Amino acid sequence: HAVTGVVRDAAQADAVERCEVCAAIVGDVTRAEASGAVAALVARADCVVDTLNDDAHTRRVLDAAASAGAASQRKLRFVYTSTTLLYGAECTDLPPTHVFGEGERPQNAAGAKRAALEQHVLSDKRVEGVALRAAFVYGGGGGKWISAWYDDAPTVTIEGRADKRWALVHVDDLADAFVRVVEAGRRSVA
Repeated sequence: HAVTGVVRDAAQADAVERCEVCAAIVGDVTRAEASGAVAALVARADCVVDTLNDDAHTRRVLDAAASAGAASQRKLRFVYTSTTLLYGAECTDLPPTHVFGEGERPQNAAGAKRAALEQHVLSDKRVEGVALRAAFVYGGGGGKWISAWYDDAPTVTIEGRADKRWALVHVDDLADAFVRVVEAGRRSVA
């Protein structure tokens, strides 16, 4: 696959290119004025993988994917990166493929926000919407507070109960999951 990553600065571009992404484009796609650049990039894509946790960005890129698909008379696959936070602290009885419906809310604010975006992406008939629920990512120098554990930070602040077990995924395993979703036939991911 030819992969293009959009990053906010040149230092991130170098890091992304070292991590096997073929090309990195510098720009802040969360800004409305970047819509034209986002649309041009998406127009050349076969699939869009959204990994940025930003409502406006996700909706903007989803619209660009729908427009690109309509222009080429095909539906683009749009992979929205969600979170296992949707399951909350005690939702152990939900299957991993559970889709939160109207009026059904995850137990925490972060999960509720992502559930609403999942529903928006999955119900958009203009694209082949897929939601991939990632756990907390570690490895490869990324991840928010997980990296601090491995960098011997003096303190790591983790919100929530002390007895909570946190779901973790290594960055390489998450990358493999993205490849599988991108390459899968429609019935496999619907």
